[in-house]
Amino acid sequence: PVTLTATDNQGAVASASVMVTVNEPADDCAAPYVIPSDAPLPYSVALSNETASAQRFDPGSTCDSRSFGRSNTLWLEFTPQTAGRYEFSTCGSTVDVVLSAWTGNPCGPFTPVANGCNHTADPGSSCYQTRTSDLVVQADAGVPLRIMVASYSPVDIGIVNVTVDLFGHSKAPVISGATIVGKKLIVSGSNFDSGAVIELNG
Repeated sequence: PVTLTATDNQGAVASASVMVTVNEPADDCAAPYVIPSDAPLPYSVALSNETASAQRFDPGSTCDSRSFGRSNTLWLEFTPQTAGRYEFSTCGSTVDVVLSAWTGNPCGPFTPVANGCNHTADPGSSCYQTRTSDLVVQADAGVPLRIMVASYSPVDIGIVNVTVDLFGHSKAPVISGATIVGKKLIVSGSNFDSGAVIELNG
């Protein structure tokens, strides 16, 4: 709110107020936040959805048949230079959101990307059970992905941290240590698949 108060030389006072709303630029599907295609991955951005609003162009959530995931929408655009599986996550956010991926023109018509909607991070995600979303989609080189970030409900407002990465980066095996116990080599780490093989000396 902006208020102007004026006082004349006789002591009379008058005032007027006006509400000024500054929208997040990414609120408009025609002006999304553009993630640079040549940015080093992982790439993160923090956006506020406090003044974001749903627009008539915004598609409905494909992973919730109810009316959830349609409020305070923000838009991101990412055009990968190489084809592959890309991960979009809101790990580290405290706002409950629905992530969905689309192709098409900036404001539609939209085509949903296969498996391109997530409200709750899956058990394999690093942010499982934290009210955040973790979306993995297959993307083609040179084809813009349009990522809609929508509040799960109208009260879910605040700062949303969105990170994009190649799926393999975050899921690659990590060896944190190795010890020898008798004739056994014990290797510790994370992201090992069942049946994983460790090669010694190449």
